[in-house]
Amino acid sequence: MLFLASLLVLLSIFLDGIISNTFTYFSSNFLLLSLLLIFPLFLKNKGAYLLLLLGSTIFYDSMYTNILFLNTITIFCIYLLMEKNRKFVEVTYFIGYFLLYHLIVFSSLYTVGYIKDPFLFIEIIFKSSVLNLLYATLLYNLLKKYYPKKKWRYQTYSKK
Repeated sequence: MLFLASLLVLLSIFLDGIISNTFTYFSSNFLLLSLLLIFPLFLKNKGAYLLLLLGSTIFYDSMYTNILFLNTITIFCIYLLMEKNRKFVEVTYFIGYFLLYHLIVFSSLYTVGYIKDPFLFIEIIFKSSVLNLLYATLLYNLLKKYYPKKKWRYQTYSKK
């Protein structure tokens, strides 16, 4: 399980780099999507998930962004929110987490003056929606194929 999840996260980082350097019209957040989608696989092994989350986001920040630790902190906060709620009602919560990620990152960058245009948030959402929805669907179907269906019935998980 850890091997396939690590492979998917590395593939997502690699694809993020290709998309961001090749296609200017699309904006990708494949790392975020892969970390959101593999979360149910690690419900009983939080340590491995946190190690994968922190390692991959620090690597991503150091390779692709000028703002070290912003994605790491943001994705870690979303992890804490997911861990607290433990509710996955189909794709609705994933879209919410995805929008929350963009809102936190955009607000942080706008507050420190890195982004000047407040309407850029709308453009970022539109540029990233189609491509990320396609990638999330592909990744979801791939994970559903390789793991038992019961892990992908996004219902309320009870904390133990």
